[in-house]
Amino acid sequence: MSRSTTADEVSKLQQRLSLLKEEYVKLQKHCEVVEKDRAKLRASSGALQNGDKDENSFIANILKAVASMLKSEDYSDMTVTLQNDEAIPGHKFVFNARSTNWNLKDTSSLDWSHLPNDVSQAILEWIYCDQVTLIGKEDTFKLALMTAAKSFHLPQLMTMCERGLITSISIKNCIKLYTTA
Repeated sequence: MSRSTTADEVSKLQQRLSLLKEEYVKLQKHCEVVEKDRAKLRASSGALQNGDKDENSFIANILKAVASMLKSEDYSDMTVTLQNDEAIPGHKFVFNARSTNWNLKDTSSLDWSHLPNDVSQAILEWIYCDQVTLIGKEDTFKLALMTAAKSFHLPQLMTMCERGLITSISIKNCIKLYTTA
């Protein structure tokens, strides 16, 4: 094979890889939407007899109440300290529902001052609302979030971060991603 033929093949393969990455990103976005919708449907499975969803079912009301507690003083029994000594009110039962690793029985605070502020905010949003936005975020954010999720024993959040990182794998960063994983 000549050099030009090999270069042409490499170029074609790079183009195909680029197209596959674009398609994967589209599918990832769609998958996130489907997973959120699925979670909502499962949570509000107290469906009415005619098949409509009961927006006021017990489970749906619990999810709404927990989501509304994010950064709320109402019923707060702990604080989460972020960078710059920012104290966010927290709720032990919500944290324990996500991970029993925090062992919050004998404490009233968590110190997250070592985490970047955007990572802390994303974890809090995921804990309370079961949502985190990864699309359009830098790999460094996704890696930091995945590392924090691993240290807090949050396997669902880790999986979301891993899926988000797959879209940006390249020859240049694959070793870095592999060592972090």
